[in-house]
Amino acid sequence: MSPWGRLLSLLQPYRWKIAGAGLASALPTAGWLLLPLLFKEQFAGAFTGNLGTYSVELFLEVGTFLVAIAIASYYGFYLVLDVAHAISADLRTRYIDHLLQLPLVFHRNEKSGELIDRLITCVGDIEHYIKHMLIGTLAGTVLFFGSIVLMFSLSWRLALVVVLGIPLLSLCLRWLMDEARRTLNESATAGGIVTAFIHDLLLNIDAAKAYNAREYEVERFEERQQEMLRRQHRWALRSALMEPLLILTITLANISLLLYGGWLVSSGKLDTPSFIATLFYAALLVPQARGISILYVGWQKFCNALRRLDDILLRPVESDSPGSIALPMTASASVEITNVSFAYQNGTQALDNFSLRVAPGGRVGIVGASGAGKTTLFSLLQRMYLPDRGHIAINGMDIRNVTTTSLRDMIALVPQDTMLFDETILNNVRYGRRTATDHEVQEACEAAQAHEFIAELPRQYHTMVGERGTQLSGGQRQRLAIARALLKKCPILLLDEPTSSLDAHTEEKLREAMDVVMRGRTTMIIAHRMATVMHLPWIIVFDKGSVLDQGPHEELVLRCEHYRGLVASQFIASTNRSFNVLAS
Repeated sequence: MSPWGRLLSLLQPYRWKIAGAGLASALPTAGWLLLPLLFKEQFAGAFTGNLGTYSVELFLEVGTFLVAIAIASYYGFYLVLDVAHAISADLRTRYIDHLLQLPLVFHRNEKSGELIDRLITCVGDIEHYIKHMLIGTLAGTVLFFGSIVLMFSLSWRLALVVVLGIPLLSLCLRWLMDEARRTLNESATAGGIVTAFIHDLLLNIDAAKAYNAREYEVERFEERQQEMLRRQHRWALRSALMEPLLILTITLANISLLLYGGWLVSSGKLDTPSFIATLFYAALLVPQARGISILYVGWQKFCNALRRLDDILLRPVESDSPGSIALPMTASASVEITNVSFAYQNGTQALDNFSLRVAPGGRVGIVGASGAGKTTLFSLLQRMYLPDRGHIAINGMDIRNVTTTSLRDMIALVPQDTMLFDETILNNVRYGRRTATDHEVQEACEAAQAHEFIAELPRQYHTMVGERGTQLSGGQRQRLAIARALLKKCPILLLDEPTSSLDAHTEEKLREAMDVVMRGRTTMIIAHRMATVMHLPWIIVFDKGSVLDQGPHEELVLRCEHYRGLVASQFIASTNRSFNVLAS
């Protein structure tokens, strides 16, 4: 769709307000065009020496005329502002909604800072154009061409002087506009890179401070900022030429008009009132010509903003396959993974011909070195990614053939990287089930061994956790994430390193509580700490995306060398920690 088509689609829901703004703006436009004609005889009196044409009535008429123009302008501008704000809100909502529907692979490959920059900058440019230039474009165009038409009606000779400069001016402007459009795109891209850098830096501010990287980060920022300034400089050079070129051309035309018009009056070929009215219209052309350059730059920013937004809004979202059905919610669920292989876009093989069956209510531990493909398995179960080969079924239904919503409603996840919003503890835990009561939230927190530390906080469950939960310790954040998953009360529970930030005493208490919670729920636990999974009835040993062995802890210790190594290494590490504590 063309930019004009996109603009019309944005305005369509507010067409009546825009029509009202257009009508309100039509009065000032018509007023400025009619003013020289209505009062040309009176204005000409100042040049002929006939001051008797000036009277109180004249000033009242002109004053009333100008007040009416001002009131209409006010009402039109108010309506346009209202529409601009509403369209901005619509675009922001649509953008956020679309981001939430895009597949996880998109978010893994894009910089969040650049996505934020698109939202803020692009919506801002669109809002600015609608606020300050939409009606101005229409009014300015009508004034510009209306003035020329009326000049022809007064004196075709004088109008021709102005019109002859337009073709040459158009050729020059066309080249400048093409150059400005290209450099504007480059400038916007550089601006997004700078915003993405700032966002990344703030997310990692702890590391920057810990490693005394202030000067280093400022230098890196300056490199990106200088590149942005270079591109902005090139855009400014092209854009700045438009206004002086327009003003120079129109001013030369006005000087020629004044000299030529004076000669026509002196030779009796043009009457003085018509000459004065023509000069008024010529004077109107100067600000309109200046406005054309400003309006064009605004239009290019508007088009560029639409392009950058559409680059995201036109990306394909997660979608269900044709004929997908809802996965029925059950008290427990079986999970069957058959010959699944998956590789990331960079070629890293995460899973290789992996198979697993977990009966309803079964509990499975998954162990292995980092990068073995354990977390990827959880992402595939939630259909964040699709396997390259093989299939995954829940309760006998291939997850490719069920709706995404019903699939994820069946699963509760405790991720390796705890995800908390800058909200209260209550709302963070309630994210697992938005309809849960305060009492149900507290019960989930008690089961997750979180209630004790929450009760000691000044505002307890109404305590704000800060951005990414920075007001809480790692162990506290982890317990809230577990509480959130427990609150969901769904048949499948996925725990990715659920106790990695907990001390041994809290881990033991949590394990006892979760033994009760996991009854009847199909549970899969990824763990590096063997104590987290040793008590489970079935353990899978992962290595480089494949299953080395599986079985109970006692059997694996006897027959699987890789598993024995994992247990031994943790035993040695635990002994060393105990020795260091005693030695200190």
